[in-house]
Amino acid sequence: MSDQAFALRRRPRRRRRLRLPVACGLTVVVAGGAAGVWAVAVAGEEPSYRTVAAEFASVAETLDSTGTVEAASSAAAAFGTSGTVASVDVAVGDTVTVGQQLAALDTTDLAAGLADAQAELAQAEAALEATVDAQAESVSATESASTSASAVIVSASVRPAGDGPGSDGSAGQLAALQQAVLVAQEAAARSLAAAVAALEAQQQACETAMTEAAFTTTSTSSAPTTSPTSSPSPTESPTETPIPTPSEPAAPDLEPCVAALRAAQEAQQRAAADQQALQEAIAALAELLAAAEEPDTPQEQPSSPAAPSSPSEGEQGPGGDSALSDAAQLADDQAAVSEAELRVLEAEQALAAATIVAPITGTVAAVGVTAGATADTSATITVVAPGAITVTAEVSETNLRSLAVGTAAEVRPAGAAEAVSGEVVSIGLIPDTSSGRPLYSVVVGVAEPPANAAGGASADVSFLLGEATEVLTVPNSAITLTADGGAVRVLSDGEVETTPVTLGVVGSERTEILDGLAAGDLVVLADLDADLPTSDAGPTGGPMRGGNVTGGGPPPGFG
Repeated sequence: MSDQAFALRRRPRRRRRLRLPVACGLTVVVAGGAAGVWAVAVAGEEPSYRTVAAEFASVAETLDSTGTVEAASSAAAAFGTSGTVASVDVAVGDTVTVGQQLAALDTTDLAAGLADAQAELAQAEAALEATVDAQAESVSATESASTSASAVIVSASVRPAGDGPGSDGSAGQLAALQQAVLVAQEAAARSLAAAVAALEAQQQACETAMTEAAFTTTSTSSAPTTSPTSSPSPTESPTETPIPTPSEPAAPDLEPCVAALRAAQEAQQRAAADQQALQEAIAALAELLAAAEEPDTPQEQPSSPAAPSSPSEGEQGPGGDSALSDAAQLADDQAAVSEAELRVLEAEQALAAATIVAPITGTVAAVGVTAGATADTSATITVVAPGAITVTAEVSETNLRSLAVGTAAEVRPAGAAEAVSGEVVSIGLIPDTSSGRPLYSVVVGVAEPPANAAGGASADVSFLLGEATEVLTVPNSAITLTADGGAVRVLSDGEVETTPVTLGVVGSERTEILDGLAAGDLVVLADLDADLPTSDAGPTGGPMRGGNVTGGGPPPGFG
């Protein structure tokens, strides 16, 4: 296998300015096993800190999943979308390697579609930012302040643990309430999508069960019966011929239907609860905005996002209606951003699906596409390779954003002692909702599988999202997420200063620092004089967690 086939493709990450982490304060948690030596700085009555020096190390970011092994002695690869074939790069008899391009569509229209989707996303993000700015100006005018909305958002996302929404006046309250609306909107959208998927899965499961039950009943009731036999001559008494009693039909298996129904009900309950939380967050924000519109009226402190109170009838005047509308607009703008992001993802995947790559290493046996002709998902190129396998994993929409055709992977089939190298060869465009939530199929081609990799067996799959060798790193627990990237606290001459940093590859224990620190700088892991966090307070600022993303040093085979 050529090194080129497994070359890591580093994909630029879109940075979101207004996608806020769920935060009610930041709590530092020390990552176990982090390289480097921790130090405790103590100077008389001065605060003491646990610190570690920024140092050079290797780091890898992976996405871990599971999949199913399929024997691939013969594998047919196809386009994931329709279009005009721009090139056919192989012929029958050619030897190809995993991930090698076999054919490609004309991507002019697909590229234009992606550009349109990206423009829609930029427009939606600009509208969201304008709404945030307008609300901040309304509140800051009341306080005769000029704090920009973007700065307010950043300050909210890096507020230390223990600081409440009202710790820095109405501006701080606004940032917290805006953040609550944005987070609640995203949660409501996710749970609603999950509820729709669960309902579809329930309908399919119950329809299958009812169809099987109807087929069983029909087959049993149509069984032939024996009629009474006529006697050739009259007898003194008629002869009664018994009619066989049909056997009882087998009871249909309703358990999948019942389980799917239960899952659909639970998903609908979660969606309803998230919708209620969103309405409460909007009401709390509207209360603050209404108070800002009437500065001469005595105000009560707005309720917290967790338990806001709805405006009473007496508060529903022109100002209250306007404030409620303004607060709801923030949620609408966030929903528009989420929808635009999904369209960008779909356009990116459609563009990637315009290329056929070899799913396995082997010999081209058949080419079913012709340059200049129109092709769809039924046009295939077949590769044969005795002993090769593919592994199909399913990933969520969130994790799908990190993958692309060509992404390197490590595969360890059940029972195998070591992992082997593979590469993403196709990504499904249509999600599977049978589990109650949308999941996308990702196929990994493996040219040299272990001898015991049996078809149908499970396999652990680790996708390599990024790696860096001997780069400046700090422990993950030292990093706090901000709207513009990350920040660390640096101890210098007994003083602690918050320093913005540019993040690179994120591992399970350490993160690459591209800018903002120098080797040897002491970053603060914990303030030893601060109260210990409770079990309810989890980390809210680290950049290294997302779905089942894990990392650490380069895994076997990647080094």
